[in-house]
Amino acid sequence: MIDEKFYRISHDLRILSSIRENNRIYTENAKMKIDSSYKPISAFSRYFNGEDRHKNIDIIQNLIDDSFFFIDTMLKLNFDQETNNEKGRIKSIISSIQILLIECTNGIRNLRITYQNDVSTKARLYDIEERIIRDLVSRNLFTDNSVYSKIYAIENRLAHGSIQK
Repeated sequence: MIDEKFYRISHDLRILSSIRENNRIYTENAKMKIDSSYKPISAFSRYFNGEDRHKNIDIIQNLIDDSFFFIDTMLKLNFDQETNNEKGRIKSIISSIQILLIECTNGIRNLRITYQNDVSTKARLYDIEERIIRDLVSRNLFTDNSVYSKIYAIENRLAHGSIQK
């Protein structure tokens, strides 16, 4: 069960981190996919299948929620474990999810560029990125100062009004 949940979350976080400017996401068989086609038929296909940016932002938000719920479950499980071998395995899983969460902020930034003319979508993506960083900080899952500089950069943008909501 743990492995199945881990692989689903890690798959979708990897997809999210791979998004480039002007890519869009969609789901197929409950898995996140990237649509890098610029053809009008691609947009029609997404629309026909009920895929729009608002639904896909919800999917990203749910993925982040699931990721942190999974991390919290693993942290509790790690606390309850008695063997060092199992604790090491759980720490490795948590570390992998942590790295993938940090990496997926790049894909989220690229989606903000894709949707630069949609202020509401752009604001939601900023909120998701900020939440990822703040939730990682609140769980003390790293000692990397680069994450703190990311938080400072987000707070600086918020303070100077460059993030429009």
